[in-house]
Amino acid sequence: HNTHLPHHYIYPFTSFTTHQQARGTSRERNKTMATTASHLPLCRQRFKFLLATTLAIIVASLSSLVPTATAVSVFDNKSCVEIKEDYDLRNIARDNNVFIVVHEAGEENSAARQHICNKLEATPEERLEEAAEKGHGRRPTVFAFLEVKESSYDTDGQLQDGGKNFARSSLGVASFPSFMFLSGGMHKASRYSDYINHYSGETADGFDMSDLEKFIHKYTGFYLGNDVYNIIFFDIIASKFVSYGDAHGLNRLKQRGLALLVRFSTLFSYKEPFNSIGKLYNRAFAMSLEHGMDYAKDQTKRLEKKD
Repeated sequence: HNTHLPHHYIYPFTSFTTHQQARGTSRERNKTMATTASHLPLCRQRFKFLLATTLAIIVASLSSLVPTATAVSVFDNKSCVEIKEDYDLRNIARDNNVFIVVHEAGEENSAARQHICNKLEATPEERLEEAAEKGHGRRPTVFAFLEVKESSYDTDGQLQDGGKNFARSSLGVASFPSFMFLSGGMHKASRYSDYINHYSGETADGFDMSDLEKFIHKYTGFYLGNDVYNIIFFDIIASKFVSYGDAHGLNRLKQRGLALLVRFSTLFSYKEPFNSIGKLYNRAFAMSLEHGMDYAKDQTKRLEKKD
């Protein structure tokens, strides 16, 4: 009889099955734990990526709310700055636009520069700031001059050409005086020819400064001087006025608007010759509206016949 046999002999198959199930459950649990452990590094990587992406989006959003600042010049933009060599000009042009006057030494040769610098000092600060916000590269404009002198020896016995070679070779100056606009953003390896715009108008003795001032306005975005409206302003308005011809409808209304603008601009001005010239423009506009755009031309011919 087998009633006295040990328990595991009586139920050999049952014990074996139970052990197998236990081992199977243990293997599955270990497998699950191993799988979970293998996924942890991946989860951490995904979490770090999501965190970095979220922070980047937040920073970008905040940055977009901050307005782009206009570059601030460390130079006095109400006075003309003297430059003597390449280093001086590159130092200014790194963060500023530069309007440059190049002339030979001597008071008689610096008249144009003195005229420009005097008008610059009289220009309202607000006008300069507004132009800097809207101008080339949102940079202020510094007015500078290079006075070309005769060759001489310095204290070390070295011959100095007085800036003539720098003016001709680097700045492309062909005659004196010469005027140019240099766009800012230069660095030590930049070529001047890639940043410079030369004034090509007449520069002989007694030349008309109004054309040069138009050139300055084109590149700097402001007119020199303390008059809000000036003679250049009248010329621009007159050109626009005449461009509409003997107009009707909307263009006729535009012409009347331009005429009113000139009349209003001279209403409270008593400076000469601004006041007198303003009155001439007012009359010319009024008579042109009444008799047609050829009125001024016809009157000129009539006067020539009398002579």
